[in-house]
Amino acid sequence: MRGFPVTTAFDFDCVVQAFGYEELLYVGGAAPCTNVVGRVFPANESPPDQKVPLHHEMDQVPEFPSKLFFFCEEEPASGGETPIVLSHLVYNRMRERYPEFVERLEELGLVYTRILGAADDPSSPIGRGWQSTFLTTDRRIAEERAVRLGMKLEWMGDGGKTVMGPIPVVKFDQTRGRKI
Repeated sequence: MRGFPVTTAFDFDCVVQAFGYEELLYVGGAAPCTNVVGRVFPANESPPDQKVPLHHEMDQVPEFPSKLFFFCEEEPASGGETPIVLSHLVYNRMRERYPEFVERLEELGLVYTRILGAADDPSSPIGRGWQSTFLTTDRRIAEERAVRLGMKLEWMGDGGKTVMGPIPVVKFDQTRGRKI
């Protein structure tokens, strides 16, 4: 949408809130993201030389967003693109080209293992530390939140290791009646 009087992150947050969707806290995500205001987070805070791989926003946690809103406060001179792909098309293409592999993924699921420092590593697109991953500095609260997300959290010095899975790789989109 263009031509609307939305010029700041605060304005954008008001627009997003006006849709009335329930807020989904950024708990369990891998990318370091500092909350700007309300529901507004930067797309990614890693250095520009780091590629952000194609991914599904927080699909590794039980409650992932079904809608994403994008806002550009200051357009970059170059770059800054956010490619978007429809998940059902990826599933269909994968199923066509690699049917045995997709069948195994559907059968076995996927296990995510992440090593988390205490603090975020801004040099990595997936360098979120345990404190910002679980929105706390209290290890007990982090453990409780990990359990709610279906993760096993193991402490290793100042940081931790999370193991989640197996989780479904392929999910069924009830709204649209198709696999994603």
